[in-house]
Amino acid sequence: MATNELVNALTKELETVLKYADTQLVSRPEWGTINFENARADIETALSISIDLASLPLQELTDGAAGEIQGAIPAVAQSLEQIDGFSISSGGSPPENRDDICNQLRNAIEGLRASATPYIPYLAYKRGDIAEGVAKLEQTIARTQTAYDEAIVWIDGKKAEIERIESAARAAAASAGVGTFTDEFNVEATKLQSQSKVWLKSSFVFAVATIVAAILFYFWPSIGPDAGMSE
Repeated sequence: MATNELVNALTKELETVLKYADTQLVSRPEWGTINFENARADIETALSISIDLASLPLQELTDGAAGEIQGAIPAVAQSLEQIDGFSISSGGSPPENRDDICNQLRNAIEGLRASATPYIPYLAYKRGDIAEGVAKLEQTIARTQTAYDEAIVWIDGKKAEIERIESAARAAAASAGVGTFTDEFNVEATKLQSQSKVWLKSSFVFAVATIVAAILFYFWPSIGPDAGMSE
């Protein structure tokens, strides 16, 4: 573990960067068209790493690691200080001065990133962030599994309901088809019944006529051999 002296020194170095957290370093009205937009990502990286380190248990670092990080911070703080004090009325070409500061900051950030980022996950673990994250992840997985199970039950219930609706729809369709056929059958039966009555009456008339003719032929007087042409 790092000594208290190293931890305190590292904390003070971090403060030299963190004091620019609320400072406008990308553009200012007095700079006119000159800005540090190309350095925005490096500025954000410097502040982000410094904020992370300041919130972590730095005493968990080794003396070597703490000294390495401490040695990388002054260059970053110096570049941020130059941006904060930048003026277009200073000597030389403002764009060239701006580009020089951006290049210095980029190099300083590379050094800070190389020395600090390998230890941030470990320090976060020691602080308990990773364990807390794993616990939250497990809770999320459990909630997701519960939601999935409930969805399966709901789907199964809806499936059964849909099958009942489908069965009822088929029955209704079949009933409607039978009803239509029955109506057509009744119409045709009525028509045929009317026709059958006509045929029955006609047949009765012809039957009576046949009987009458048979009776007449039975009682009709025979014709003698000497009958005339009219007989």
